[in-house]
Amino acid sequence: MIIGLDISTSVVGISCFSDEGKLLKLHCVNLKSKKFKDSFDKLNRVIEELEIYRAAHESGDTPISSIAIEEPMQKMKGKNSSAYTIAVLNFFNGMVSSYLFKAFGIKPVHYNVTTARKMSFPDIKLREGSQKHQVLEKVMEKEPKINWKYSPRSGKIDQTCYDMADAYVIGFTDFMVRQKREENS
Repeated sequence: MIIGLDISTSVVGISCFSDEGKLLKLHCVNLKSKKFKDSFDKLNRVIEELEIYRAAHESGDTPISSIAIEEPMQKMKGKNSSAYTIAVLNFFNGMVSSYLFKAFGIKPVHYNVTTARKMSFPDIKLREGSQKHQVLEKVMEKEPKINWKYSPRSGKIDQTCYDMADAYVIGFTDFMVRQKREENS
């Protein structure tokens, strides 16, 4: 099984694919609650969610073959990416990556999200400003059985769905990279 993650300090998107590229599960861990006082509280919540996969991995029921993570943001983009924000995101990404390596004994592979989006959906023409929504629409087309979460007030797609869509892209990209590697060997 392949685990794909989109890690941030507010929402962690998680995808699980079979080694044949079939989506098994797509969900997220919402870390926006005030009960999480710091990055360590948030890490504990993420670990709690990932322990389900570790238990299945260790029992041999569902062995994890690969862990793929969206590469953390490296440069400032727009109003929400100060140097402080980038540092915090990189720190948290490192915390989760370190946990995954220690828990599963698998070195996580990091993918640039733009490259992964283009690899997963080569026909997509990403426009500035609406890329996340375009990617979400492509994932919705590819996986029509997913029940996406909508805001009860506005009826708009819930913001956590964008993190889930990116986790899908990262997991699917890892599947494609591994498949190409097998074909070339």
